[in-house]
Amino acid sequence: MKRAMSIVVVVALICRATGTLAGDDSHGTESPLTLGAGGRALGMGRATVALTSDATALYWNSARLGCVQQSELSLFHTELFVDGAVYSTAFLALPTLDLGTFAVGYQRKAVGGIDRRDDRNQSLGEARDTESSLLLGFGRTLGSSLSLGGALRILQQELATASDVGIGCNLGLSYERDLGASRTHRVGIGVSIENALEPKLHLVSQDVADPRTLKLGAAYTTAMTGAHLRWAFAADFDVPAGADPRFGTGAECLYRDVLAFRAGLDAGHPTFGCGVAWRQVRLDYALRADDALGRNDRFALAFRLGQRTEDRRAARRRQRESEVTEQLAHQLESREEAERARSRAAGDSALAAQRYDDAVHDYRRALALDPSDAAADLGLHNAELGVALGRANALFAGGDAARATTEFQQILTGWPKEPRATQGLERARGQLQSAADRERQLNALFRDALARFTESDYAGAETALTELARLDPNHALGRELYQRVHTARAARGSELLDRARAAAAAGDYDTALGLLVDTQRVLGKSTQLTALLSDWTAARSRSRHDRDVVRTAELESRTAAAAARTAVRSNTDSRAVHRTLSTDERREVERRYQAGFKSFQGGDFETATREWQAVWLLAPDYENIGDHLVKAYLYQIIGLYGSGNYAAATDRCRRVLEIDPKNDKALRYLARVQEEQSELEHIRGNGSAR
Repeated sequence: MKRAMSIVVVVALICRATGTLAGDDSHGTESPLTLGAGGRALGMGRATVALTSDATALYWNSARLGCVQQSELSLFHTELFVDGAVYSTAFLALPTLDLGTFAVGYQRKAVGGIDRRDDRNQSLGEARDTESSLLLGFGRTLGSSLSLGGALRILQQELATASDVGIGCNLGLSYERDLGASRTHRVGIGVSIENALEPKLHLVSQDVADPRTLKLGAAYTTAMTGAHLRWAFAADFDVPAGADPRFGTGAECLYRDVLAFRAGLDAGHPTFGCGVAWRQVRLDYALRADDALGRNDRFALAFRLGQRTEDRRAARRRQRESEVTEQLAHQLESREEAERARSRAAGDSALAAQRYDDAVHDYRRALALDPSDAAADLGLHNAELGVALGRANALFAGGDAARATTEFQQILTGWPKEPRATQGLERARGQLQSAADRERQLNALFRDALARFTESDYAGAETALTELARLDPNHALGRELYQRVHTARAARGSELLDRARAAAAAGDYDTALGLLVDTQRVLGKSTQLTALLSDWTAARSRSRHDRDVVRTAELESRTAAAAARTAVRSNTDSRAVHRTLSTDERREVERRYQAGFKSFQGGDFETATREWQAVWLLAPDYENIGDHLVKAYLYQIIGLYGSGNYAAATDRCRRVLEIDPKNDKALRYLARVQEEQSELEHIRGNGSAR
């Protein structure tokens, strides 16, 4: 009995050694499991070490698992050349977003109908030989070109009543990169060491090792612009231990990622194949012709599961972009509110202490941050009244009753029935009427009106001339100047009002309201202007709400549009509007974007904006970089403006306007910063004059 069993084992080992179960011409110890898996690889002459990018990469080259873009279940089945021999495989790949791709695979070869006989040639029934391999693997890319991977292999064989299990491992490496700046042409090489740790089986009295095999491969892929065709060419050279080398080569033509045609040579035997994909299912067929053993038909079915890794990463990026945008908006809003509250509190304190100039400065800062701040607007109103009364009283106390009269009259224009201005005007007029040097006072009024007219202060000039006419109705020069002032005032007011209406019609209510305030300063308040002020303020509130809604919707559309532009650029030549980035540039853009993101999370806005500015200069459409930069710069502007660093604040405002030329906040901050600079220069100039 033992002798008979030994004979069966020897026969099986011979079959295993010669590879006849797999139809292999090699003359070493190769397992039938070396047939592999997948209709694509088999149709291309098993030349796939540098090319495969599906679940079967676990078998061919585990490093290529890092190139798998979508979870996939791949099933394969064929009947081998030997009658009753069946070979089946199943491979499952699960790519992750950051860690790499995990995979599990199973191969099984079964041969039935082996006649068992004893030493007297008496039949002992039929025996069955089964061999299986379980693979657990992992692969990931390092950078954009290099991929590494490995697989644990558990090999089991059962022959009649004998069985054993062996453990081995495979190792793989893959390197590929673009030729030129575009991704139209791509080359790659692959190295796989199958059974780097050889599994050994003990069957009856024989120790059988599954030998180590070195696999080398090269591949080239290209896309034909406008023809929806992609070509792939590959060649493999396998060097098994103790057996003849095998050379395989193949080509594939893929149309619209739907229909594929393949051909190749596998150890001198021609192979052919085709495939069709429909939604998430792909069916592949391969044929290998052998002069001695005939034809062998092979079928593979693959199911793609879930979204592609690129789509999942894009969804995560969109989520991340949304979170970053919300965080930036929240931090910017919080800082604006804090700085506005601080400026308003400082203004309230200065107003209570009757330091009106300081109060005006602080309230204007608060309004630069939020023009709709009613409390700051009221405080500014009272502070400006205090400044105007102080100036008028100082003129009156200095004996300049003429100019004091004009100042008090202007105060009453802005603050009707203000008792202190009314009393001051009466005192100034009384002094003018009783002054001994009446002629000198009248001339002072005229000179004041002329100076105001020269400075385009038409309202002040008209007030001074009205007072001059009240004191001397026959003042010829005064009447002539009054007509010129009145005409210029009306023309300037009409121009400002037309510009304000145009801005409002374009939906730019911030600009419209600013121009309307200037119009009121020129023409004075009226029922018409007050009504426009109310209507446009309400319209601005509605517009800001609508803008927030639109910007939220645009966030996803911008990301999708950027992705679409990237896809289009990858299939177009250098005539595209935006230059296609090289692989190194894309890597640098992603690195700097991530560095800026980490700096932002750590509160380091200076580094974040520096990194994001570099990204924006290279790839303005990358992610939502422009919006991030605008918010980060605005955040900086508030701090720089609050600390009096006008030069840096101006620089940041201009950087915002490079990205978004119509950004209302940057325009408003820039105008206020320049206004404060002018005020300081004026104060310094007066100090030097004194």
